Amino acid sequence: MRNKLFYFAIVPALFFQLVGASLYLVLFKNADFSQIIYFATKVAIVVWPLIWIFSIRSKFRPMFDGNFKRSIYFGLLSGLIIVSGVALAYFVMGVALAYFVMSDFLLQFAGNLVSSAKGLNLLEHYILFSFFLSVIHSFIEEYYWRWFVLNGLMLKFKKNTAVIVGSLAFASHHLIVVMQFVPLYLAIVATVLIFFLGMFWSELYLRTKNITGSWLSHFFADAIIMTIGYFVIFS
Repeated sequence: MRNKLFYFAIVPALFFQLVGASLYLVLFKNADFSQIIYFATKVAIVVWPLIWIFSIRSKFRPMFDGNFKRSIYFGLLSGLIIVSGVALAYFVMGVALAYFVMSDFLLQFAGNLVSSAKGLNLLEHYILFSFFLSVIHSFIEEYYWRWFVLNGLMLKFKKNTAVIVGSLAFASHHLIVVMQFVPLYLAIVATVLIFFLGMFWSELYLRTKNITGSWLSHFFADAIIMTIGYFVIFS
């Protein structure tokens, strides 16, 4: 049963978002059905764990039965640190580049953001989409990556290896996403940071046995990114 779960449930799960992002953002970027592919990818990462839930329930750590208060504390603290760090980096980069390089360095990416948003029909619903991404989608990813995939990887790997493999897979589809908006070198930097965030959220979940904290921290990360995106697109 462990082999069946690992090879038929967890290994494919490592690639769902990577394949989905490659399809709706790259291969079929301007196609009318890119929205369908995007939606199908989100449905897949919700439904796929549910298909296996009854057979793996006894083998996985709980999502919410651990130390709730500790999870909330570290989730809130890390979330505020992430918001402060990203906002400071955005401000410093904007001011420094405006002074030393070009005044519109950050704004040059607005066209890429607008193009991708239009392709997915999100531009007119940016605030609603931001709410979905920050609140709902962040929970879906924590449920998927930290609870389902990470616990599944630990059926075969030791904890540290499972955390690394799961975080690499989690970061991989973000590289595809971020490459659509910024140069490759910035996308790689962002992806490395996301990899370490994935490792942190994995550790937070494993230590507290509760995904609430990682979800809260993830929410803050997505919220500040979407806020900056709003200013870049609509300024």
